[in-house]
Amino acid sequence: MARYGRLPERERALRILEPAEERLLVTKTLAVDPVVGAYVGILGETGLRMTEGLMLKWDHVHLARRQVTVEASKNYKVRHIPLSEFAIELFQSLPRVISNPYAFVRLSTMERLRAPRKELYAGRKAAGLEWVGFHGLRHFRATQWVKHGVDIRTVKEWLGHRDIQTTMRCAHFAATHAQKNFANAEKLEIAELIRPAGEKQEDTNLEILQV
Repeated sequence: MARYGRLPERERALRILEPAEERLLVTKTLAVDPVVGAYVGILGETGLRMTEGLMLKWDHVHLARRQVTVEASKNYKVRHIPLSEFAIELFQSLPRVISNPYAFVRLSTMERLRAPRKELYAGRKAAGLEWVGFHGLRHFRATQWVKHGVDIRTVKEWLGHRDIQTTMRCAHFAATHAQKNFANAEKLEIAELIRPAGEKQEDTNLEILQV
């Protein structure tokens, strides 16, 4: 089948979590199980794959550097992902088990967390977000990074994608956000047209961006 290309896929509208929805989902899952809730929140804040989160060890969590390291996995490449303040708070809430090197451990068994779907399903039902899955947290993070100005190639590295096209499919853009970017670009272009000769461009850009 190597000689045959893929059939074109019809583009579908994919619903992406909003930041307030992510926080609500985490809150409701924390109420079900604190360890699983922290796991869900950290996936949403870092864009880790489900298995990468489950296999994460404390040796690779660097709170002082605000960074988590992912060992070579799906694309055989080590990567370093920055940690948000919320992610740091979630890591700090986790109990550390001396006999277990993993970050997410069930206290009832003292073993590494494995496929905690039951707790996620209970949390998302309580939050009224029953359409959300673990991979949806990864899409959420990719979208938020790009939406708030992180370069797409940097997002590709943080997510651990081989192909930037995969990253572009993972990051989704709201129409209102795209319209806002267009409006800002138009303002900058108009300012450039009317700017007196010799005026510094960076000062104009700053003024426009503050509007």
